[in-house]
Amino acid sequence: MFPIPVRGAVLVLGGGGVRGIAHIGVLKALRTLEIPIGAVVGTSVGALVGALHASAVPPEEMEKVACGLVRRDLFDLDVRGLLWRRSRVAALYKGERFRAFIERALPVRWFDQLAVPLYVNAVNLLSGEHVVFGGPGTRDVPVADAVLASCALPGLLPPVRIGEGLFADGGVVDSLPLRLGVSLGGDLVIGVHLETLAPFETLPPPDGIFALLDRAATIRARKVFEANRRETAGSKLLVLQPRVAHQGVFDFREICALIAEGERAALEALRGNPAVAEALTPRAPEPPPSPVTGGRLGRLRRAAGGFWRRLRPAARG
Repeated sequence: MFPIPVRGAVLVLGGGGVRGIAHIGVLKALRTLEIPIGAVVGTSVGALVGALHASAVPPEEMEKVACGLVRRDLFDLDVRGLLWRRSRVAALYKGERFRAFIERALPVRWFDQLAVPLYVNAVNLLSGEHVVFGGPGTRDVPVADAVLASCALPGLLPPVRIGEGLFADGGVVDSLPLRLGVSLGGDLVIGVHLETLAPFETLPPPDGIFALLDRAATIRARKVFEANRRETAGSKLLVLQPRVAHQGVFDFREICALIAEGERAALEALRGNPAVAEALTPRAPEPPPSPVTGGRLGRLRRAAGGFWRRLRPAARG
């Protein structure tokens, strides 16, 4: 799927509603530690924060905007639709404010204009196909449309029409696409997981519609996450777990605390970590090509072999 390996770290930012504001803190920590990001994979709010980073927006600027957000800045209840269309309404919110916010926040329009490669996780509701915008064949889509599609949680935000498809939140199939991150071939993959890993029996009973939706999504996401960890075992992969699971997916209180927690979790996990130092140590120059394995033909053979090796784990999934 992605024949050109990435140099540096591949950052995989998971979904989680408002909890995803913690991704901004992770970006601040990576800048402090001078860990180069060679590509970003994002789902839902992770796609939004990832797109901002790929557009060269500094995390400090993201923080200033995020700390001032309230729910009405992003979400506009579809009162008329709920009254007149009732169960046939596309979603609880119209999505117009959210689209406007994304389009204002992103300084670029197309994937080719991004400073860092970006891969946005979504699902086509008409075909059931898992789609990665920013990959081969999906780069001619406006970045804002791809991000909006990845954030369109069914029932809360309406799906996004792109070409012949109708797209929704990539978290429907995989809220933290670690296998995709590993397939990019970076020196290290850093995943940021926002869901709780505590036994469900220890959690308070969900109270209200948003809490019920969140619990259902968490159960599904945990099953997929556990399967991904098994299938990526042995890879150069670190998964960060900021302590943000207590925050409701639509709870805009204490947003700045989420950023601080993301930064704390990343610094604690990555600073002085020998796996990080080993993975990101500059490589020695390659020796001159031999008459048999070197030159253009040799490079093509090596690239093709690596391409298929990277595809196999994804094919098994």
